Amino acid sequence: MDTETIIIIAGIVAYILMRKQLLKNYSKKYVKCINATLVIPIMQIVFFSLLYSVGDGAIKSAREIDRLHNISTYTPYLGDLGTIADIANQSGLLSDIERSQSTLEFISAAGMANNIVTIGILIVVILALAELYGVFRLGKFTKKRILIFYYIISAIFLISSIFLGIYIEKYIAVLSSVFSGIDEYPFTFIFPIMTIVLMGMLYIPYSRAVKKLYSQETASSMSDSENINS
Repeated sequence: MDTETIIIIAGIVAYILMRKQLLKNYSKKYVKCINATLVIPIMQIVFFSLLYSVGDGAIKSAREIDRLHNISTYTPYLGDLGTIADIANQSGLLSDIERSQSTLEFISAAGMANNIVTIGILIVVILALAELYGVFRLGKFTKKRILIFYYIISAIFLISSIFLGIYIEKYIAVLSSVFSGIDEYPFTFIFPIMTIVLMGMLYIPYSRAVKKLYSQETASSMSDSENINS
């Protein structure tokens, strides 16, 4: 079982447990109204974990190419001669051969993308957990602060998508120098646009659920629960 599958399963289990806990204090109808305050923070963690996997794969591929020089980068297409050149190159028997500009740009873009998502995942996890904490400890954060957490996470998603888009473009540029007929697309723009659309679509149900969470009905529900427990 890969890491992505484990994270998705963990997210589903966490949602079920948290929803069950809320149902102990609130009605089923009310929990349904604020359901997005549970689902979306978990989705944020899961989605960014997937981006982190892409960033991790980027740096690994860049390290492999960085380990090789132009002559050994093309060895799979040179037959036995390429195999001999690859072994000689890795053994340090060949002098360094300057890599192409597209390869250097790819390595740089991969490293930058990996750094961004590595820092980003730490911030996203902390803020998403803070969002969930605000649901279970109502009053610890204001409604404005909860939404600010969402805005910051959205900004991190946007920045990460830009750098991942740059990495993909540089990667395709390297491939197109080896293979003919590979189409290049402006992923630096496509990924951010997709991110803005996605985060905007999620914001609508999330903001409504947060508003419901901090509404007067919430206060009434809490009072009713306290009366029942007393």
